[in-house]
This record gives sequence, C-alpha cells and structure tokens, in this order.
Amino acid sequence: MKLTVRLKGGVGSGNFGHAGRPGKVGGSMPGKMQEFRYEIQRDKKMGKYPGFDETKVDMPIYDNMLANPEYFESAKGLKFEIVGMSPKTYMNLVAIQQNTTTERLSSMVSRSIVQKYADMMERGIKFPMLLLDNSKYKGQEGRHRALAAMQAYPGGFPIRKVPVMIVENVD
Repeated sequence: MKLTVRLKGGVGSGNFGHAGRPGKVGGSMPGKMQEFRYEIQRDKKMGKYPGFDETKVDMPIYDNMLANPEYFESAKGLKFEIVGMSPKTYMNLVAIQQNTTTERLSSMVSRSIVQKYADMMERGIKFPMLLLDNSKYKGQEGRHRALAAMQAYPGGFPIRKVPVMIVENVD
C-alpha cells in the first residue's frame, strides 16, 4: 500500500514546508506543497492472512479433507474452497447458516478468549483458518477467532480478510 502525504507550512508559520510570510503571523507566501511518499507494507512473514495459517483447520476431518480432496469428493461427496473474506462477512454467513443474528452469535462467545486471541494475533501467533460447512453436516468453527480478528492489529495493520474453508456437497 502506498501513502502520499502532502504538508504545507514552513518554519515559524505553524505549518512546515513553505516560506511563510516574513514578519507576519499566519498566511503563506506563494509556494508548492512538499510531498512525501511512504511505502507501507506488511511484514512478509505475516503472509497473506496475518494471524492465520491457511494450511489447517485444526479439526482432523477437515485437515484430512485438505490433504485428500479427491478422496472426499469421490467417496464422501464433499468439496471445499478456501476463500478470503472479512471477519464480519464470516459472522454474517454463520448467522444465516445457524438461522440467528450476528448479535446473538457474538453474545455466545467468551469476551476474555476473544481478547486473548486478539493479543496473540498481535504478537504474531497464527491460528487455524475458519470453517463454514454448508454440506449436509452443517457446522462452523471460528467465531472467537473471527471476533478477535476484528479487533487485532498485527504489525499495526487491521486484519481485513481471514481464510475460511467452505465445505459443500458435490452437485
């Protein structure tokens, strides 16, 4: 991400970057704004999804599905996709799947665990990806992590997307 900052002003003018008016308070002499360019990048070790490891769900059945997708598709009739989405979108999809509201889902989590997870994410600890199983088995795993991602700022940046394994029946 690139951020361009333009500053006006000069020494003694209250703003820096231009000549000011000699002997006067306030105002400016004609001049150009100074432009500074900063390159802002996430630390490369944070990966595509800071705070998350998109290679595992940490639930044996789904980790096996990640390792053997062809088997699960042909023998079990299940397929999956890993999708990046905002934590809020994840919570909305879980609410729809569970036929409830995001407010109710949020009220059914431990605030202390959410805070603990957010602190851990900010320290660089990675969590397993989230799960939304829309197959015949219906299920989810990851509300605490989604809510933690909404308030964590690893490396000083907000977590905009989280990895979600979405499981569906084969058509």
